[in-house]
Amino acid sequence: MNILEIEFPFKIEAKTSKSNDKTNVIYSIAEPYHNCCIDKKEMIIEQIKACENLSRFTNKKNDILALEKEISELKLALDILH
Repeated sequence: MNILEIEFPFKIEAKTSKSNDKTNVIYSIAEPYHNCCIDKKEMIIEQIKACENLSRFTNKKNDILALEKEISELKLALDILH
């Protein structure tokens, strides 16, 4: 069975989690059938989009700082892959 990208758009959701006084960003894949055939660049781009989307809807300073740090690290990783 071939899965085409246009048939099933790939989507990742970002969430923040606090443990030991540190805020972390965690991800969940909304389309589990794609998780074995996703390009690394696509994965990072979707993670950036998910973090940017979450940062628009949060107002907690710790969450915003964690998301900004995560976005900068993901953009650096994306630059390295290019």
